[in-house]
Amino acid sequence: MVHEHFLEKESREFCAEYEFLKRNSARGAHRNVCEMLMSTRVPVSKSKNFLFQSIIDFLNISEIKTTTAVLRKRREDFTESTDTDSDSETPDEWYNDHEEKLNVDYSIDQLETVFEKCYRDEFLRRNNKSVDNEKLIEEAGVMERLILRDASARYWRLLEYEYVLKYFSMKVLRVTRANEKVKTFFLEFGTGISYNWEYWRCQEDGRTMIWKGYHANFYSCRRFQQWASHHIHYCFQRVGFQRLIFETEERNQWDPEIDPFCNFYKQLANRLQKAAKFSLPTHVRSFEIELNWFEDSDEHNRIQTWQLLEHLHPGTLKFIKFRKWMDTMEHGRGAILTMSGWEEIIGSTQWKAVEELDILDENINMEVKDYINFNVVKLHLQAERIVIFSEQVKNHIKKSRITFNVNEEFDFHKAAQILRAPFIEIIPSKFLLDHGKDVYMQLFENESTIVLTIERRRVGAFVNGVTRLAGHVSNWFH
Repeated sequence: MVHEHFLEKESREFCAEYEFLKRNSARGAHRNVCEMLMSTRVPVSKSKNFLFQSIIDFLNISEIKTTTAVLRKRREDFTESTDTDSDSETPDEWYNDHEEKLNVDYSIDQLETVFEKCYRDEFLRRNNKSVDNEKLIEEAGVMERLILRDASARYWRLLEYEYVLKYFSMKVLRVTRANEKVKTFFLEFGTGISYNWEYWRCQEDGRTMIWKGYHANFYSCRRFQQWASHHIHYCFQRVGFQRLIFETEERNQWDPEIDPFCNFYKQLANRLQKAAKFSLPTHVRSFEIELNWFEDSDEHNRIQTWQLLEHLHPGTLKFIKFRKWMDTMEHGRGAILTMSGWEEIIGSTQWKAVEELDILDENINMEVKDYINFNVVKLHLQAERIVIFSEQVKNHIKKSRITFNVNEEFDFHKAAQILRAPFIEIIPSKFLLDHGKDVYMQLFENESTIVLTIERRRVGAFVNGVTRLAGHVSNWFH
């Protein structure tokens, strides 16, 4: 049964415009309007405002025999558990199986037409020029396109099957996992404009809430991680990011004892793998990832790293940063990560193309041979191990110069004293490690750096000259 005065086109458009102001998707808005049309009359007090009274009063009730398919409003049945989770690793199309028929003659096409007009009018107010649907899509930024995809089927087709795929550039994409949340932060080049999209799992009622800037929408399922991976993958296909960051929020940390599921990362990897032949490469210059998300082992961290690293373009990747995630004394403190068994990553074109590596973490201890090809390496080092470190570096060094940035606690005076025993100090804090290869190590305390160089034509020649001169002088006096 429907309200007869809402059979009028103007009244239904008014309802659709209200749903637009709430920033609901077209499917969610269509469901709300159809349920309102099907609702029964609730007694209300007489209003002094005649216009308001005319809207809420029924003229009469008539029966409509046409049925309309809508997205089901009921919330997904669930039982709180740390053993099972509806938000599985493999992406699904949950909403396709959650439709029902309502006895109302109001198609979603009618609502989408109103939504399209509202978006065009909004563009006119912001930019002082009118556009058609095609021009609106062309002018939209990547975050606006994510919203327009849900505004109408016509917009979705224009975006998914556009003749020339529009590509965007952004400075940063930071993906943060928190307690029952996935947060994304986008930062544009030059303008400083940023976007925050967050995906919340509402445990008490089994729903998902998505924040799109200052607007929030509820969805009647718990698949907040699938929503996150889907949107991030959409951006991967259309945006070139300079920095790509995956980390854990410090204040509201993800707790594996309460919510052991961290599937959005694996879902994202699955989407990238399936679309690898068709998607554009992600032009990332800086890849910064927090390890230990799966399990505390080199093998699981290798899988976590390679799932995304293999999709990054080696022609642009210049910087990699690793940190090991730890939350309490019980989690993440079991082992030092050595990256053993990472041959696939170490031998990849992506790894070989990188110029700078940041492993400045006391819980990460890679072998020197695995990072000796970089120009700059940030690492955690103890002064007591400086001789062992020096021996390893001089045996594997191939570049003419490598800079190591060490932790602030590194004792440069103690390191210099230790190096004076096995090596020759050419000038203060500069040591000859290998006379045959002319490998030198110099300590710069003010900059917290250790520089390794091969100086065959410069210092090496100078030292040899000094040695020969000293021999001649000795012969003169004898």
